[in-house]
Amino acid sequence: MFNLLARYTEGKVDLVGCSECILAPSCRVTCAFREAVEKFFLILDRYNLAGVMVQGEPAQLRRILTAETLLR
Repeated sequence: MFNLLARYTEGKVDLVGCSECILAPSCRVTCAFREAVEKFFLILDRYNLAGVMVQGEPAQLRRILTAETLLR
């Protein structure tokens, strides 16, 4: 769940700006960066939202992450 929230709020992650680089079509580093980003999100799979929240703060998070906020 935390992984999905992170992916949604971060959008497409271009770690070092490879999408704008003229060398990207022939560069293998872009694959390494894509793999690194994927591993980052896989690590986040180990966590849930309740586990990363500071105790006593879930109500504040609920106010911030209402359905309206996420649909913007």
